[in-house]
Parts: sequence; structure tokens; C-alpha cells
Amino acid sequence: MISLGLPKLCLFTCIICILLSITKANFVTKLTDDSFEHLTQAATGQTTGKWFINFHSPNCGHCQTLEPIWESFAEEIVKEHHDSGVLIGSVDVTKTPQTSQRFGIMHLPTLIYFANGGMYTYSPENGREVDDFVKFVLGEFKDTKMEKVPDGPSGLLKLVTDLRKKVYDIEPLRALLDDVEHIFLFRKNAVLIVLVFGSMIGFFIGALVGMSKGLSKKNKSKSKKD
Repeated sequence: MISLGLPKLCLFTCIICILLSITKANFVTKLTDDSFEHLTQAATGQTTGKWFINFHSPNCGHCQTLEPIWESFAEEIVKEHHDSGVLIGSVDVTKTPQTSQRFGIMHLPTLIYFANGGMYTYSPENGREVDDFVKFVLGEFKDTKMEKVPDGPSGLLKLVTDLRKKVYDIEPLRALLDDVEHIFLFRKNAVLIVLVFGSMIGFFIGALVGMSKGLSKKNKSKSKKD
């Protein structure tokens, strides 16, 4: 029989615990603003599978209570219902302003199931045990009203976000792009007004330039005749 000293035994136990925690964490896919639509394809066909996603915050007590249950649920889906096509994800709302705004997350945790081309919000009145979640994704979700999936972020917003990351170390530019992103996320009407107003100004300026060119040509032709 192999005898391990106390220090080695403690080290061995720690390694096993770390490996177990890593294995369990892999059952839940962490989604960000950059990866959400790419991985879930929530608004573009949902061809990657059906996704049940936990919108949470590290500062939320109910979210912390749910976290180990959510991980156990994800593990059971992978091991016992791998042929269901269900994938389990999580979104930290403190790090994903675009995605949180897109789905109007107001209460935490918010659980949304993306399936059959739509989305189904899990009622906070329902149970929050592993079996409750399993039953929901395997069929009970059909008793919930299906909602339309909001469109993904626009190409212009993605461009602003990418630029902001590239100039992160340049404080003035980063602050400017932060403001622009905030306008796109929370002041969509203002963006529309600015675009319409800018288009009108551009139209009038173009018309004035055209008129001035026409008048100058007429004046030149008259002077030649004289």
C-alpha cells in the first residue's frame, strides 16, 4: 500500500478539486458581446443548436445561489441528454452591455431559451432545480409564449466596438468611442435624428452647390456674349 505524507495528500486533493471544477465549468459556455450572436445564431437561424442562457451578475445573491445548480444542469444535459441539441450558456451582464441591452435584461437572474426560431423566457415563478430546467428544455418550454428574437448588433455598432478596443490605450479616442457606443445602445432615437438631420443638411448643401455652379456657368456665358 502506497503511503502519502500529509503535504502530498493535500496537494493531490487540491489538484483533483481543480480538475473537477474545470471539467464542470466547461459544460457552460460563457458568452460575450463579441461571441453571443456568432455562437448562438439566435437571430440568424439558430443552426448551432438550442441555447438555454443564464443572464447573471457576480453582484447578485440569487445569481450566486443559482450558479452551482446551473453548472450541474449543464453537466446533466451533456451526459444524459447529449442528443437533445441543447447547449447551456451564461452571460455576465456587467461585461456585456450590448447583449444585455439587446434583450432588455432588467431582473437577475434572467433565463432565456432560444429554440424553434424564437425565444422563451423562463418564469421566475418556476422551480430552479436541475430537474425543472431539464423538463423545460425537453418540452415544457412549449407552454411558454414564444417571443421574437431581437436583431443582432448593427455593422456600424460592431465597427465602433472594434475600434474602441484597438485604441484602448489612447484615452481621448477611447472616451469618444465610448460615448458613440453609448449613443447607439441607449439613444437609438437620437442616432436616427442625427442621421436624418445630417442627410437633410447634406442634401441642401449639395443643392446649393449645384445652383451656384449653374449660376456661374450662366454668368460666364453672358460675359462671353457681351
